[in-house]
Amino acid sequence: MSHKWKLNCEIHLQISPLSQKIPRGKRVERAKGTKAPVLVPLVLYVSFPKSIAHRQTLHQIRLSHPAGEVTDDIGNSWLAIKAEPFQKKFSFAYEAILETYTLGYSFSAFPHNIPSSQRFLRAEKGIEISPAIQRLAQKISASSPPEIVRQSIEIVRQTLTYRLQKKEYGAQHAVLKKEGDCTEYASLLAALLRVKGVGSRITVGYLGDEELHAITEAYLGGVWIPIDVTNILEPYLGVDHRFVSLLRANWMLPGGSEKILTFYYKSNPDWHAKINSKTRLVPYSPPKVKIIGEEEKQKHGYFLPTREAMTKISLQITKGKQECQVDIENTRSIALRGTLLLLRREWAYRAIPLDLAPCEKHTFFYESSLTSNKSKGWRWVFLDRSERVIAQAEV
Repeated sequence: MSHKWKLNCEIHLQISPLSQKIPRGKRVERAKGTKAPVLVPLVLYVSFPKSIAHRQTLHQIRLSHPAGEVTDDIGNSWLAIKAEPFQKKFSFAYEAILETYTLGYSFSAFPHNIPSSQRFLRAEKGIEISPAIQRLAQKISASSPPEIVRQSIEIVRQTLTYRLQKKEYGAQHAVLKKEGDCTEYASLLAALLRVKGVGSRITVGYLGDEELHAITEAYLGGVWIPIDVTNILEPYLGVDHRFVSLLRANWMLPGGSEKILTFYYKSNPDWHAKINSKTRLVPYSPPKVKIIGEEEKQKHGYFLPTREAMTKISLQITKGKQECQVDIENTRSIALRGTLLLLRREWAYRAIPLDLAPCEKHTFFYESSLTSNKSKGWRWVFLDRSERVIAQAEV
C-alpha cells in the first residue's frame, strides 16, 4: 500500500546586525584592494524528506533558490542555502513530491543481530535512563532484541495514557506522570530499549495531513525499524504508509539546532537571524501536464538532483528441493556493509546483516519451505547502510 503527498515548506529569515562597529583589536578579513570587511554569508539549513528504501521515495523537489545538499552524522539530509550579508530579509521555499509505503517486519525476521553504536545506547535529555525507567525496564524478561522490542512496546502501552502536553518533556516525565503525547510515547520506548541494550532513536515527521508526529526507530539486524508506539494497539514492527519521515534527531536536546526543522550557521558573530517557518502536507494527485524539460526549469524553479545508488553488486538465487542458495558478491573496490531482506509484498520475513570486503563473495542457504508456497513475489533485496536498494533478485 502506498500514498502520494505534496509537502510545501516556507522559510522566512530576518537578518539584523548586532553591531555596526568592528571592535578595536579584532582582526577582520578585508576585500582585496579595499578597506571594506568581507562578511561571510549566513548558511540556512532546511530539512527535507529523503528517500528511504521501502518506506518513502522522494520523486521530485522544486526549490525557490539554488541549494546544495549536505548530510549530517546521523544520516539526515539538509538543503544548504546561502543568505548574503546586508540582506535584511530572505525567503526560501520548496515543494516536494513523495510517496510513502507500508512495510512490516516479522519478529522472527532477525536470526542475527549486530549492535548499534554507543551513541544510540546512552542516556540523553528526553531519553533519560533514570532509576524509575530502569525499574520499569525490569519488567522486560526477554533476551533476544526482537522480543525485547515486543515487550517494551507492551509496557509503554500499558503504562501511559495519551494526553496532549504543553511542552516536549520526554521519557522521565512520561514514566513519572504516566501520561504523554507522541513525544513521550516515542521517548519512553527508546529509553527502555537503550536500558536493555537495543539501539534506538526518535524520529519526527508527519502522519497524514496532520501536525508533526514522533515515532521510535529500533536497530535490528542492521536496519533501523520504525515503530509508531502511540497508535498501534498490538506490538508491530513497521510504520503506517501515511507517515512521512523528515528528521532523525532528538529535538529535546539543548542548543536548538536539532529542536527545529530549520537552523542557520552564524559564521559571522556580528549578525543575528530570526527564523519563521511554515510547512503543509497534503495528499497529491499528479496533474495531467507534460514533464518539465531542462530548458524550462528556470521558469519553474530549481530542482535538486537525485542520487543514484551504486549497483556493482551481484545477487543470485539458486532454487533447490530442500534448500535455496543465495550468492552475493561485492564487485566494488571498497568494503560494503548492509542487510539482506527477504520480502514479499508488504512484509519482511528475514533480515541478514552482511559485511563484504572488496571483491568478496558470500554464500548462504535457507530452507526452501520458507518460500515454497504458491504465492509469488518473493525477493531478496540488499540495502546498504544509507538505506538504499543496491541489488535485488526474485526467488
